[in-house]
Amino acid sequence: MKKVIKVILIIVVIAGVGNILFSKDVNIVDYSDPGYDTALYWPVPGHYKLTQGLHSGGAIDVGDGRIENEPLHAAMGGTVTHTYHCTLNHEGEMSDCNGFGTGLVIAGDDGRTYQYAHLFPGSMPAYVYEGARIEAGQHIGAVGNTGNSTGPHLHFEISTNSFWNNEEIDPQDEIYKDVY
Repeated sequence: MKKVIKVILIIVVIAGVGNILFSKDVNIVDYSDPGYDTALYWPVPGHYKLTQGLHSGGAIDVGDGRIENEPLHAAMGGTVTHTYHCTLNHEGEMSDCNGFGTGLVIAGDDGRTYQYAHLFPGSMPAYVYEGARIEAGQHIGAVGNTGNSTGPHLHFEISTNSFWNNEEIDPQDEIYKDVY
């Protein structure tokens, strides 16, 4: 009996570590709680696994085996400042769009900049263009595998001074709510 419990405990520990392999948990709250009116929207509802925690440029990568072509939502409302329509995957190269692939940058209403990269080709709706107003939680595209990418995931950054983040704001430290 002791051996069985020990094996089960080891399996539970390994399974738990797999879910937080690269990072701490993402802070998702009950969206209906009025105390969280200022929370950001989680950009890919239902997908919380980080394939890479905070890495160069202050970004996180959100991905799992079922994330490709899943809807993407704006974490914060604001104005679209850049769009990229680079439809090819070129792992290991920075050729088109600096490795960004299909994606966009939003100057948020909170004064910060939000970057979304490696979107599915052609997934940005017609209302997503440079200069467009986007509301928090609004659909802005779908997760893909374009640009310098090793597989389907969302590269998500938050910065305060540019869309090429040179300071480390860890998106994992934010409070998020889901889009319902």
